Amino acid sequence: SSISNTQYLIEYFTNPAAADCEGARFVGFARVATGANGEASVSITLTATVANGSKLSATATNLTTHDTSEFSACQAITVVGRAYLPLTAR
Repeated sequence: SSISNTQYLIEYFTNPAAADCEGARFVGFARVATGANGEASVSITLTATVANGSKLSATATNLTTHDTSEFSACQAITVVGRAYLPLTAR
């Protein structure tokens, strides 16, 4: 869970291994600020080339304390042309 009114660095990673959700390759980041409810919306375009079937996961780093979360649950990537993956961080 996140802290209200706090800035976070969300880092995105991919992993080609079918069963592994921990990030093997850094593919981008976004800075977000949480609201009073501790939630933030994230919208980012990742321009990295990834293999079809790779897994996408993320970590969140509190920019005040520098504490970093575990890897998020992963989402399989299916690429047909450009891929737009909706991710929700809470």
